[in-house]
Amino acid sequence: MKEVGIENKVWFEWMHRLRPRKIEEVDWVLVYDSSLDNQHRSTRKFARWWFGLYMVMSANDNVIHHLAELDGVVV
Repeated sequence: MKEVGIENKVWFEWMHRLRPRKIEEVDWVLVYDSSLDNQHRSTRKFARWWFGLYMVMSANDNVIHHLAELDGVVV
């Protein structure tokens, strides 16, 4: 019996192309602050949702392990 969940995942990723290519070393990325997702205060409207620009130092299967600022300081 086939696993329906895996087929649906493959179909969804093929149709939507959420990330057209893998994240590699020396790519530049922004960091999203997800702690603001569940807050419902008015200060959230003016909060910084994105931080960066950072350079990826090491990545594996779209999981980023180390980031560095553009001047080389590891975050």
